[in-house]
Amino acid sequence: MASYSLTRWVLLRGLALVYLFSFLSFTIEVAGLVGPDGIAPAGEFFEAQQHQLGTSAQFLVPSVFWFDASQRALQGVGIAGILFSVAGLFGILPLITFTLLWGLTLSCVTVGQLFYSYQWDTLLLEAGFLALFLAPLSFVHRLSSESPPQPVFIWLFRWLVFRLMFFSGLVKLMSGDLSWQNLTALTFHYETQPLPNPLSWYAHQLPLWFQRGSAALMFVIELVLPFCIFGPRALRVAAFFGFSALQILIFATGNYTFFNLLALVLTLSLLDDKSLSRFVPEGLFREYVLTLQNRAASGWKNGVAAVVASLLFAFSLIPIGGLAYLPPVLQQAFLLATPYHISSSYGLFAVMTQTRNEIILEGSVDGKEWLPYEFTYKPGALERVPGQIAPLQARLDWQMWFAALGTCRQNPWFLRFQQRILENSPSVLALLETNPFVKTPPRFIRSLLYRYSFTSWGEKNWWKREQIGPYCPIIALKPSPSEKPKATHNK
Repeated sequence: MASYSLTRWVLLRGLALVYLFSFLSFTIEVAGLVGPDGIAPAGEFFEAQQHQLGTSAQFLVPSVFWFDASQRALQGVGIAGILFSVAGLFGILPLITFTLLWGLTLSCVTVGQLFYSYQWDTLLLEAGFLALFLAPLSFVHRLSSESPPQPVFIWLFRWLVFRLMFFSGLVKLMSGDLSWQNLTALTFHYETQPLPNPLSWYAHQLPLWFQRGSAALMFVIELVLPFCIFGPRALRVAAFFGFSALQILIFATGNYTFFNLLALVLTLSLLDDKSLSRFVPEGLFREYVLTLQNRAASGWKNGVAAVVASLLFAFSLIPIGGLAYLPPVLQQAFLLATPYHISSSYGLFAVMTQTRNEIILEGSVDGKEWLPYEFTYKPGALERVPGQIAPLQARLDWQMWFAALGTCRQNPWFLRFQQRILENSPSVLALLETNPFVKTPPRFIRSLLYRYSFTSWGEKNWWKREQIGPYCPIIALKPSPSEKPKATHNK
């Protein structure tokens, strides 16, 4: 019978590493994103939720920041998350540590608003919640002294991997996107993805036959290999290698934050102790693996685990099939649990963006000479090498990519962002690579929309571009004697 003690040991430490990168990003960016002088201040967000939801606001919008949304509290939670992540890496108080990590992550996702609305944020919350049922109740998690985990919770991780992979492939086919159907999506994906990295340019230059072959192989990995998860050990190991190869290639050719690392960690659940023992140094875990394979959890623990796992499995079906197939009691329970992201739907890259628009932000003191603001990772200056930030995330740079897909009116946060720059907010300016107005802030700011594309072999720069037109009207601050300056439009 398969055992999973080594699987649990590696899986929990992998999740702790993902948490570490998540909280590092949060700590670096939180002041500029949702701090008091940030783009979307947390205090204003909670006031609006309280006004709209009344006494149920704190339950429906769960966050420790209800008690204190100051910049010190925001960064304090980020630092606490980093420390707990390190504790998780060393296996210190695993159940308490992973409970705190999950709760603090939920608070960060809630307070992050638009900037924390990505699928990998909810994926980390769901995986982190499942980890609570694997984490042992001990002072230090050691292989030699722990009782084995209940296999049913390992299977819930495998079910999560199945949903992530299979539905990422299925949504591509169901979206009606012709570029997926004719296998040409990768001919522009590397160029139009949110934040390309240095290898993206080289991947974009690959011939059509290679891009189509890569897309076809991706469909095999996402639509066929997931069913190997429910097969014997040899098929699960094959699925593990296929999923891992896909995630490594995505990581190598794009900046997808901690998502690829998280997906890699989750695929470790496909391996039992016997399979994992082949990948560890000889003698490092050998003594433990040989003894752990002969252990078994007690019957009553397996019974309790089966009941809990059945409820979690039922919850995971709701985002797929809706509420109609569940008893009313479970329907109500799911609705109450929705803000806690215990279960979510997944499906990445359903529709591909075939052209790349970029918003270039410029400031001016006199309205005549304009100087550009450079972002740290999103494309700007044509000669700049695309940066590498994953497994961290530059959430403002990501949101700028989404803003360029719509209009200024569809992205009200962008107006506040420009206002903060005019106000010379240090927290917001710290999110940018350069500030061309160090001594005196600009009086005017404008945003122009450009069509960007990669250059080809032999050309000088990494990018080339052509101007489309203004993205927003020119904005200036008009001070009022009786109130705080507000951003106004100059036509």
